[in-house]
Amino acid sequence: GDVINNSTEVLIVGHRMMDFDCFGSALGVAAIAEVYGKRASIVLNPDDIEANLSDAIRKNREEFEKNHNFISHSQALSIITDKTLVIMVDHHSLEQTQFLDIIGMAKRIAVIDHHRRTGEFKFKPLLTYIESSASSASELIIELFPYHRKNVVISKLVATYMYTGMIIDTNRFRHRSGSRTFQAAAELR
Repeated sequence: GDVINNSTEVLIVGHRMMDFDCFGSALGVAAIAEVYGKRASIVLNPDDIEANLSDAIRKNREEFEKNHNFISHSQALSIITDKTLVIMVDHHSLEQTQFLDIIGMAKRIAVIDHHRRTGEFKFKPLLTYIESSASSASELIIELFPYHRKNVVISKLVATYMYTGMIIDTNRFRHRSGSRTFQAAAELR
């Protein structure tokens, strides 16, 4: 909470070829930022999104934009300052990130990921939450919801995308699923 509170704005960045878990976790992180009165912007590159997700975002864009702020790469570069918090979701390495220059410019970076760590960081994160025992980044974000001073509220649409990310990352709960995964799914329900 403090990391978000001490930032002027929050930019959320995903991995290359953004998928449902990456997008769902970005939406969840944006909901956490809202609790602190911060406007979170999810940086989207329409040319670097998995095809099914791209179609799904296009179909629901109007609904999403009621509560979420999507910005382009160039918009992100134009608003980033030393007080901007950049949150990397569902990845932790520069090789995987969609927007290398944003990470390069950022003075305040947080990482939330469920993939096994791949060596030393080539940047200095303020906050690192890498939990490789989690099934998905969405699961990690859902687990963070109760730790904030007010209830984190997400729409049915956001819950659906987070759940879809969990289903895909676990191959319909057949792979890397445990009691935490089912607890997170129950929370979304």
